[in-house]
Amino acid sequence: MTPTPGRTITVKGLLSNNTDEHPAIITRVHNAQGYTGQGMFYVNATVLPDMLAPSPRGSIAFYETRELALIHRGNHPHDLVGFWPDKV
Repeated sequence: MTPTPGRTITVKGLLSNNTDEHPAIITRVHNAQGYTGQGMFYVNATVLPDMLAPSPRGSIAFYETRELALIHRGNHPHDLVGFWPDKV
């Protein structure tokens, strides 16, 4: 699936209320016209951290799956990463 503005994603890396995963709404997709070759897109999103005000963030590395996002985060521990929410 291609990320588009208005879609809800999960963002990992912003700590609030003892969790570092929060919902977010995509506001812009940087490379919507094509595939980066790394399995990711870069997005801007408004993150909705638990018990804090909404937080606009830019250039979040977005992956199709949590597993791929966690690999990126392992290599770049200070980056925010995004991925599609878990299916229920």
